[in-house]
Amino acid sequence: MLDPIAALIKYDPLVHKLAYRFSWVAPQLSHEDLVQEGRIGLLKAIETYNPSYKTSFMTWAYYKIMGEITGCKRFNRKVTYNLPMWHDDPDPFYLDGVDIETLLDSFIKNNRSKEIVKYRFGLLGYPELTRSQIAEKFRVPITKVDSILYQFKRSVKSRRPDLARFIK
Repeated sequence: MLDPIAALIKYDPLVHKLAYRFSWVAPQLSHEDLVQEGRIGLLKAIETYNPSYKTSFMTWAYYKIMGEITGCKRFNRKVTYNLPMWHDDPDPFYLDGVDIETLLDSFIKNNRSKEIVKYRFGLLGYPELTRSQIAEKFRVPITKVDSILYQFKRSVKSRRPDLARFIK
């Protein structure tokens, strides 16, 4: 078993080196942010390393650190839609006197597509999910999810211009 403190001190230069090397994957993040992501990867490497893997700890840590640093870009490139926060309203099921369920029915005829839109935007008490989480949940390709969301946004922009400002 590795001593976590000693490993953090010993492999911190590796974390800095990889943060510098892979800074292009998330240019909006500072070097220190990438170093923190790398340290998280180093901690995961310390927790998961097993000497029976027949590999050195340096190799194991290298890929864990690199994975964390390059993976942090996914969270920073998440597309956010500026839809109104219906769940903050006193009556969460209505927007300016319009029933959201009825509004969705006017835009989307397919029930599965309605579910996808509800999950993506967190409508009517559904948890807000990313596109990849929705694709996994409904067992459809992410391109299908993108297509449904694109058609929904296009329909909203053309038929309800007053709501178009909430969808980018």
